[in-house]
Amino acid sequence: MPVTVSDVELDEFFHTALALVKEAGQTVRTAVQKEKKVETKAGFADLVTDTDKGVEKLIIGNISAKFPDHKFIGEESTVEGCKHDLTDAPTWIIDPVDGTTNFVHTFPMVAVSVGLAVNKDIVLGIIYNPILDLLYTARKGKGAFVNDSKLKVSNCKKLDKAIVMCEAGSGRAEERVHMVFENMKNLMRSCRRLVTTVRVDKDEPIGGTKYGIHIQNAYCLSH
Repeated sequence: MPVTVSDVELDEFFHTALALVKEAGQTVRTAVQKEKKVETKAGFADLVTDTDKGVEKLIIGNISAKFPDHKFIGEESTVEGCKHDLTDAPTWIIDPVDGTTNFVHTFPMVAVSVGLAVNKDIVLGIIYNPILDLLYTARKGKGAFVNDSKLKVSNCKKLDKAIVMCEAGSGRAEERVHMVFENMKNLMRSCRRLVTTVRVDKDEPIGGTKYGIHIQNAYCLSH
């Protein structure tokens, strides 16, 4: 049956999650420069670390203690075989270290990502990149923000005038790789620029906007 959640309750859910995401972010920030215990999941490019597992336990443990009727879908617990069904109950969807491969290689595009669904509908989301100190928040009907600045949707309505960001994911099966690159080729024919990122050396990650170097299908940005 549909669940009724008041605005006051949603505010409490949001602020509880926000505090936990910030706490988890500091754990990630501290761990990113340290030696990591790295394991693989579905394939050699699909990684998990102790930090992933620890952050997920931190968030789930604290939320479940405060809201015992809430449900959870966590990336790492799902991989470990826990069964999660999305029901009408308030359900937290958690990626504790979003960008684990980046985290392992000290590339700064890493985030703690948490969303809440009620009646199978997403009502809030929090994404925190503790390395760059970028906090993205959104609540249904209240807009989306990065830190204190409100985000606006681009006015661009045509693909041939757009810059499109793509990400290949961790799957390396031949069929998947072929599909990804076919999709990239199709996008390249249709949009103004197809952007992905690469790392050019060990110590200096790229990510600014001053100049670009085209390397086959990759568009490399550097400070």
